[in-house]
Amino acid sequence: MKLKVLGCYGTELADYHATSFLIDNSLLVDAGTITSILAINDLIKIKNILISHLHFDHIKGIPFLTDVVFGRIKEPINIVGIKEVIDGLRNHLLNNIIWPDFTVIPPAVIKLRVIEEGRFEQVGDFEVKAIRVNHTIPTTGFIIKKKDTAILYSSDTKETEDIWTEAKKTPNLKAVIIETSFPNDSQKLADISGHLTPEGLKKELSKIDSLNAPICIYHLKSQYDLKLLKKEINTIKNRKIIFLEDGKEYKF
Repeated sequence: MKLKVLGCYGTELADYHATSFLIDNSLLVDAGTITSILAINDLIKIKNILISHLHFDHIKGIPFLTDVVFGRIKEPINIVGIKEVIDGLRNHLLNNIIWPDFTVIPPAVIKLRVIEEGRFEQVGDFEVKAIRVNHTIPTTGFIIKKKDTAILYSSDTKETEDIWTEAKKTPNLKAVIIETSFPNDSQKLADISGHLTPEGLKKELSKIDSLNAPICIYHLKSQYDLKLLKKEINTIKNRKIIFLEDGKEYKF
């Protein structure tokens, strides 16, 4: 699996982009950043988009994508998520007020698809399992499989359980992509906003001690001291820690 980081930060500033990962050129995981990074020839290769939750930094790329690919693709792009997410996109974003409903404007360029939690469903070339995590609104992480490789994406979460239970049951798990947003001295803010600090991350990783997959960190809040955040995360021992970077590609 080839993962290209379009954006991996918890906010957007000049050199930091909101969350979006492109897998094998066709599957997008969250949609915080799309058209500001990819050329048209790359955009028209996207076939499916997994949306973990409705917070703006995870969906804001969708409107511009629909505008750019309109009239350039033969089949609609599937936007995939649990019912609460799909209903929210329909009612609050693609509602002909905030943005036109590109699911019905002919030719339709997107199609909304609901998937069930807790079971693998085929999404293009991938098998995807949506698993509820603990954020401030309905949110799922995903386990994504292709052939003999699986990766885990936590999405935005504070202390949670189900996704780690599923992780331990998943063979050939090659990477754990997990958020950490705030430094340790902002624990109260992290709790209120449904995010992890380095100390919270350490507790979550203790739940998957048996797994030796690399731990890939995303969603650092770039308005904070990133050197401090990384220093606090690096106090976690006996783990291979990778700080994901905008624009880089990783192979798992």
